[in-house]
Amino acid sequence: MNRLACVKKRAAGLAASTVLLLLAISTLAGCGSLGRPTASTSPSGSPAATTTTGNPAGTPAATLTDADSGRTVQLQKGQRISVTLHEAPGYTPWSRLATSDGGVLLPVVDTRAAAVRGVTLGSFLAMTPGSARLTSSATQDCPQGSTCSGPAQAWAVTVQVT
Repeated sequence: MNRLACVKKRAAGLAASTVLLLLAISTLAGCGSLGRPTASTSPSGSPAATTTTGNPAGTPAATLTDADSGRTVQLQKGQRISVTLHEAPGYTPWSRLATSDGGVLLPVVDTRAAAVRGVTLGSFLAMTPGSARLTSSATQDCPQGSTCSGPAQAWAVTVQVT
């Protein structure tokens, strides 16, 4: 085998092993978590956001879902909040999560695995004391060319940072 072919073969092997190593690291990174999750219930009796005590680096202080719309959540500066929204039957997927004040809640890269179809993910870091709203929306999923008469869905949570 000539020298160029040998170099190409080694580079291909190196690239494949690097990809496998990165996949293994990312898989392991998502397996463990620190802190102990605790669940509470909202006044209506439905499950509320999951909170984590201790909040080690990378572990969200609060994890919100579809059922948490309308709630107010308390965070301390430096804590992270994660949101997972699921597409409702007959509606489009939720829009990208937005914050009303990027100085209070800074959008950060969500390190969870890529969402499956119909799941919207978002993570935010509490930067400064204040209040911000997290919002998302979805519309009726109507056949192309028809008019939808039903209401849109709105999701919103108020986050107060101290």
